[in-house]
Order: sequence, then structure tokens, then C-alpha cells
Amino acid sequence: MTDYIKELYKNHKRLKEERRKHPKKSRMITLRKRWLIMYYVLKGIKNRCHNPNSIGYKCYGAKGIKVCKKWLGEDGLDQFISDMGWRPNKHYDIHRIDRFKGYCKSNCKWILRSKHRFLKKGNKNVKHTSEE
Repeated sequence: MTDYIKELYKNHKRLKEERRKHPKKSRMITLRKRWLIMYYVLKGIKNRCHNPNSIGYKCYGAKGIKVCKKWLGEDGLDQFISDMGWRPNKHYDIHRIDRFKGYCKSNCKWILRSKHRFLKKGNKNVKHTSEE
């Protein structure tokens, strides 16, 4: 975790108090918070795909799912945000359109968490018929 992100996390209470005292600064604080959220989204993607000690590695990295090089680079977070845009709200997750391909701009989109759970591999459509 970068020092900047650690500093933001440590000073969360101070930032809340600052927002109350200086309403004009609240826009900047909100932007910092959004950056932090996007950082953790990308960090989760990277861990699932590249960290063998991660819980999700066996379902992603072990199966050959990778993250595009643009998102892994030094300015990966900036590239991720420019490619995917900001997360619409807290109810959205990143979704791979083709589950056999990796995380990249052309294969990812933001989707409602409730829909995302429905689209996961283990879920199957069951047709019920009534017998009369």
C-alpha cells in the first residue's frame, strides 16, 4: 500500500471533521475517498490474479486469468480509472464479460452486485413446470 493511501486511511476522522468545518474542501475530500475505493478495487483484482496466497487465486490466477499490463504498471490506477471510469456507487462491482478472458478494458464493465452474483459460474437457470 502506498504511503499516500496509508496517510488517507489514518486521517479519515480528521478529514471528516475538516469537511464539517470547511464545506468548500468537501469536494476534494470526496475525490480522495473515491481514489481510495478505486485503489482497493484494483488491488483486489491484482491479488486474485497474481498473488498465490490470496483466497481467490485458485479461481482466477491459477486458471490463467491475468490483469492487462496497463493496469499493472506504475500508473496502473490512473489507467484503470481512465479505462473503466469511476465506480457508479457502492452497489457496483467489476465484472468480466467473458469469464475465460482476463481483466482488461474490452472485457470488463461495472455491474450491480445483485446481478453479478446471479451471473457467477455456479448459478444455473432452473425451469419450473407445474403438473396438474
